[in-house]
Amino acid sequence: MTLAVVVVVLPVGLVVLSSPADETGRHAAPGRADRELVVEKDRDFEPYVRIYVEQGRGLTARRWKAGAVSGDDLVGVEWDGPDRIKVTTAPGKEREVQLIELAPDGAPRTVAK
Repeated sequence: MTLAVVVVVLPVGLVVLSSPADETGRHAAPGRADRELVVEKDRDFEPYVRIYVEQGRGLTARRWKAGAVSGDDLVGVEWDGPDRIKVTTAPGKEREVQLIELAPDGAPRTVAK
């Protein structure tokens, strides 16, 4: 009896804990066709926005989380060169800009919080 409960509850728990997202933007890095900036809006915890860097194609593709910000505060996310992302937010009256530097393999050296 205990086993049946675990089998039923575990998948339900995993579904509840996973948070689906809608992709809102995908942009190739300047001069780097193998690297893309991906922005996703969280469906369950709006207005939360996640920022990723994807590099490569097919089985060798890699994805790194570069940041997560409040969608209410987000002004824009864009490339600031092939190895740097610019995240602009306005949590108050003034805009804030954070630069996320990428390593040669695409992994973020800094992360926007």
